[in-house]
Amino acid sequence: MVEKKHSDKLENNKGDRLTFKSVYLLLFFVIILGGVLVNNFSGLFKNKPELFKDENDISNGVSSHQIESRLDNKIIDMIPDIFIYDKLREGVFLGVKGDLKDIYAYDINNNSLKKIIRVKDEGNFIKSLSCNSDWIVWVENEVLIMDTSNKPFKWQIVAQNILTGEQIVIDKSPFSSNKFEVPMHIDYTPNKVSISNEDVVVYCRNDFRGAKIISELICYDIKSKERKVIAQTSDVIKELIMECNIYGDNIVWSRFRELNDDYEYRFTRYKYSDLYIYNIKTDKTEQLTKDDFYHDAYIFEDKVVAIYVPPNKPNQTAYNSEVVLMNLNDKKFNTVVHEDSPCYRRKEDEMVRCSPKIDSKYISWSNSGGFSNRFIYDYKNNKFIEIYDGTEDTHDNTIVMYDRFSNYALFYIAGTDGDIKKFCVIINDIK
Repeated sequence: MVEKKHSDKLENNKGDRLTFKSVYLLLFFVIILGGVLVNNFSGLFKNKPELFKDENDISNGVSSHQIESRLDNKIIDMIPDIFIYDKLREGVFLGVKGDLKDIYAYDINNNSLKKIIRVKDEGNFIKSLSCNSDWIVWVENEVLIMDTSNKPFKWQIVAQNILTGEQIVIDKSPFSSNKFEVPMHIDYTPNKVSISNEDVVVYCRNDFRGAKIISELICYDIKSKERKVIAQTSDVIKELIMECNIYGDNIVWSRFRELNDDYEYRFTRYKYSDLYIYNIKTDKTEQLTKDDFYHDAYIFEDKVVAIYVPPNKPNQTAYNSEVVLMNLNDKKFNTVVHEDSPCYRRKEDEMVRCSPKIDSKYISWSNSGGFSNRFIYDYKNNKFIEIYDGTEDTHDNTIVMYDRFSNYALFYIAGTDGDIKKFCVIINDIK
């Protein structure tokens, strides 16, 4: 994982196996923070992208039509010891428990769990997963010991057909050891896998050429069993491919460049992060941004949301990021969420915004570090929608939305005793 400067290390003493509770809490922090600690992205613009310029311009302060409270949504308490990765179908999600050995189908309507998949290799643990209506795809690797000096290097990506139970091993680790001279933020295991409705799987993996580690973007068609390298770097110390996402025929990803030795300019591991898009039908790759810092892209139809890390301001002491939106028809980014957005009670110019998502109407994101977020953004009407209040649930009103799947927004509250309360808000007007 590519970490930002000053981020805390989530690690235990060497050889110590994590307890169930610490593993589960770690899952929250790793997955919630992972999207932003791994990437930095860059754009064609050398300056900050232009904000929306209309009567709802979110840079001009708060006005009544910029925020709408919609608090009549249905709220469902969730089982606390399951972490959700993806939506299988309406009201049914896929997730894992703290032992990371099994994939469960979680029916949120009746609060029931059904174990549906076990790791293929009993010595492995589930690292990430994705699904469509026909296939579940997951990454499993060898250890559950959080020891950055002995990182896991044996892994495999497996797909299972939901109806027939057929399993396909899509890829396996090329490594026989983890003793390469690379920075500690370089992982040997793919961090994420994504599958389209057309049964095409994409993922970023590292491989080796002699003594050097390279990174690749891989596209695998389950129907044809064809595997293709879409992009490749020569040395991960200089360039690293990560954070891929697919929708239809389009694949987006980040390419990080040049290890950063000037944190006065930007608090990121790499100096630059460029966004790219590849179209499967045309077999063409296009660079969307250059020499800036855009990353963590998510694509839906002809729109891309991503995280932008602006250059540091004078006297800035910590990392700050923004949520941006691109229309692929004009290839221009507009800022959606930033430090002065009306969804915040005060100026928030040192916040890790991460994990953006977009659908036919709304944009969602997470605020890491325990910062509250109860809003989504209606990009068609240029307004923030408050979908949950929560003042009765926690004394400091810290409610964290850690993911969203269409009209299902997932929240948690971390209590002072370490317990986690989780619930789902069903947004009632998404079409």
